[in-house]
Amino acid sequence: MAKTKELSKDTRNKIVDLHQAGKTESAIGKQLGVKKSTVGAIIRKWKTYKTTDNLPQSGAPCKISPRGVKMITRTVSKNPRTTRGDLVNDLQRAGTKVTKATISNTLRRQGLKSCSARRVPLLKPVHVRARLKFARELLDDPEEDWENVIWSDETKIELFGKNSTCRVWRRKNAELHPKNTIPTVKHGGGKIMLWGCFSVKGPGRLIRVKERMNGAMYREISSKNLLPSARALKMKRGWVFQHDNDPKHTARATKEWLHKKHFKVLEWPSQSPDLNPIENLWRELKIRVAQRQPQNITALEEICMEEWAKLPATLLKFADDTTVIGLIQDGDESAYRQEIEQLAAWYSLNNLELNMLKTVEMIVDFRRNTPALPPLTIMNSTVPTVESFRFLGTTISQDLKWDTHIDAIIKKAQQRLYFLRQLRKFNLPQELLTQFYSAVIESVLCTSITVWFGSATKSDIRRLQRTAGAVDSSITPDQTIISSSEGSIITLTCTYHQSADNLHWY
Repeated sequence: MAKTKELSKDTRNKIVDLHQAGKTESAIGKQLGVKKSTVGAIIRKWKTYKTTDNLPQSGAPCKISPRGVKMITRTVSKNPRTTRGDLVNDLQRAGTKVTKATISNTLRRQGLKSCSARRVPLLKPVHVRARLKFARELLDDPEEDWENVIWSDETKIELFGKNSTCRVWRRKNAELHPKNTIPTVKHGGGKIMLWGCFSVKGPGRLIRVKERMNGAMYREISSKNLLPSARALKMKRGWVFQHDNDPKHTARATKEWLHKKHFKVLEWPSQSPDLNPIENLWRELKIRVAQRQPQNITALEEICMEEWAKLPATLLKFADDTTVIGLIQDGDESAYRQEIEQLAAWYSLNNLELNMLKTVEMIVDFRRNTPALPPLTIMNSTVPTVESFRFLGTTISQDLKWDTHIDAIIKKAQQRLYFLRQLRKFNLPQELLTQFYSAVIESVLCTSITVWFGSATKSDIRRLQRTAGAVDSSITPDQTIISSSEGSIITLTCTYHQSADNLHWY
């Protein structure tokens, strides 16, 4: 038998509404052109689960039993370096034969994903305490203080070393093709050491250290390059110098030289190179150098200097969920365009970068004849026009209706109702069930409700009431223990409906 077309959600909701109105299954089927058996199945499903949405389907049974899942989850939690082969062998000894892919899928469903282990400094308890003390003491410092810091460090860049990862698109068994490989030589083919500094205003000087780096060499480099960098960056009076606790930095002669020059030095915890933001700058530099593929040490040094000079002179930040609302009167867009220009100027003034991949324009126009408007351009990029967009978790449509948003929150709430029913099966106390509803389900239903509830249609309100009413039957069929939660939806229905009427009449 051929598979029949699934009924739309609106049709299923109409079947439930007609059933509640007292119509028989036959009458409903004739009115909507649906088979009586289908009408009965939808009504029975609604009576059982209080929803017309598709329920989670079981699919193929899991090859690993719940006990086996707990076993492998416990194993990798105790030893994250356990391999998939080890887990396959453990399950095979327990009588379950699975593949490595099944192991990966099972652990992924438990929230565990195979990742490369991060390389971090080896920390002793004294280092941990020092880092926490450092963070707590500087936690409330204003941003202006950090803008007055010059960050410095040294790094090594190898000619053919693994300065950055490289991914290639290739076919199976083509991993050794010259285009798909990175040539390596012993000891990296040579390397250079660099000293550099930067501040919030951009990069300072970058110097190659050609001799052995010791205290004397470090003081010579600092004396020749630190003050010129500060002048070039136009640092304010009283700027602060940062370097780590390398022995050549903390040598007595170096400390005396810094004191003699009246440099303010930022106290730095030991074993904390990862706290220095210049590490991000080194990574960016190494990626750019690797992309240019230098062939000798001379070219490596030249490319390092060139790419360092190309690094952006501003601190890049992103602003999320920013909206501009402009009014177009009689086809005159000048006021609207001026608002956009002011926004772009504000971004530039505050060193913010507009993410054009997430920037859209939505035009609300209820006129019968809508003239085509010229495309909007910001920072030489054309902004696409859309019919809806999400703002702070709320879907706003071009017609200013809320069907799409309400569909989304009801679907999300009904998905979470499934977990509420599962908790009920384990006989959790009613107090915990109530807390789960308030935190996980009610929070979804009430997201930005003051914005959209007053304009919701009666059909949407009934759907919200059905979703809220399904909670009581999910927890206990005898009494209403979520009266406050259910009441929040129904009370809001009355309150905001009245508010909308008042606004309409006045």
